[in-house]
Amino acid sequence: MLAATAIACEKRSLHGDAGTGTIQTGTAVSGNSVTANWRHALDAGASWRLQFYFDHTDRQIPGSFNEARSTYNVAFLHDLSAKGRHDLQWGIEYRSTSDDIGNTQFSSFIPPSRTDQTLSAFAQDRIELKKDRTYLTLGTKLEHNDYTGYEHEPSVRFTWQPGGGRQTLWAAASDAVRIPARLNTDVHLYAPVSVPGLPPIYINVNGDPNFLSETLRAYEVGYRVPINDKLSLDVTAFDNYYDHLMTNEPAGPLFAVPGPPPYLIIPAVEGNGMKGENHGGSFALNWQPLSRWRLQFHGSFLTMDLESKPGSADVNSLKIAGNSPRSMLSVLSFLELGRGFMLYTGLRHVDKLPSLQVPAYDALDVSFAWRPNDRLRLSLTAQSLNDAEHIEFGGGNLIERSVLARFEWRL
Repeated sequence: MLAATAIACEKRSLHGDAGTGTIQTGTAVSGNSVTANWRHALDAGASWRLQFYFDHTDRQIPGSFNEARSTYNVAFLHDLSAKGRHDLQWGIEYRSTSDDIGNTQFSSFIPPSRTDQTLSAFAQDRIELKKDRTYLTLGTKLEHNDYTGYEHEPSVRFTWQPGGGRQTLWAAASDAVRIPARLNTDVHLYAPVSVPGLPPIYINVNGDPNFLSETLRAYEVGYRVPINDKLSLDVTAFDNYYDHLMTNEPAGPLFAVPGPPPYLIIPAVEGNGMKGENHGGSFALNWQPLSRWRLQFHGSFLTMDLESKPGSADVNSLKIAGNSPRSMLSVLSFLELGRGFMLYTGLRHVDKLPSLQVPAYDALDVSFAWRPNDRLRLSLTAQSLNDAEHIEFGGGNLIERSVLARFEWRL
């Protein structure tokens, strides 16, 4: 069950959530969150925005571990007014996340409590190369974290709008990182493996304090065109290249524990012994057959190729290429019924995950909303109406049919 409230005005807003429920068999989750925003307009079109966010979650996974986590986040964004050909933005952000882990025999984090802090800053300049037609956007993000120190993430984007801006063609290149987490550095995990004819086997995976950030270099191209007044099309394609991906490297020979009952242990340590690439694309077709009815058709397609780096002895991690669906398709309908009533219907199809033995599935979502005036909005949303429960990922996680009621009041 989930409850949400929101209060907003033109320059300030406050939003809060509180809830409890089950996300998979036997796993209980509860928590609350609050978000506050303050926006201030400056002269000549400039503005700044300050946002604060707090979230607390309690997660209980029987036989694995319990976690209580609190996260604080504050961010400041300054949008300068355009100066000639330049449109500048910059900002800073601070995040602190603290946890308290209830360790078990098969899963533990050492130390059981830890606070991680991240400080980041970014700057971006959108340069008009040719008036109302050609733009070059340069940006960079500098981040400091408690695991790998400083990380640098630059990006560049070129945009061309021929035909008076009715069409948009763009290309971009960027670098990104996934910084380590406690799961990479502090974990001590015993994962069971079943082999016929042998005693129980456990893989003992330990974190590595020297775990590196996983890196990504991404290249993208896209095209947007309005076909007519009621129909438009977006098409994108991408190439992604990854390095230092996580692997589980052997850390010694198999050894036996006498018990009772007797069992075998295979020690392993987390490493960065894999690299790879993926290629794909997506499309979005927007159609408005009636003034009050809008349809969207979405599709995405992906191929992934991973390989072990020299010195890596882990071959099982290569199977994660089958953890992502090769295709996803969806049809979304937005219908205005009049007198402030609105109906949303969404049908999505997700391809199978062969490495996780998760079959393809379809899901139907419906939302009915009423906005009697500009301040009040009531809605009732039902998800997975066509199926009482289905699996979307590995580990036996079941997504159940759910209903959410929401109340929103704006000042």
